[in-house]
Amino acid sequence: MSLKRTETTDGSPLVKIAALIIILAGVVYAKSIITPFLLALFISIVCEQPISWLEKRKCHDGLH
Repeated sequence: MSLKRTETTDGSPLVKIAALIIILAGVVYAKSIITPFLLALFISIVCEQPISWLEKRKCHDGLH
């Protein structure tokens, strides 16, 4: 079994710019999906600390 050495090239700056434009266009196009996901992530991060504080003090759950 022989291992071939592959050389990496940085590529053309035009290819990098085109890839960046395609990625940005995809993000703009998917904005309606990304925004609710990021909002839910933000809310869960903000609510985690008070919930863990209440769990440490063994407070009543109230949702059951």
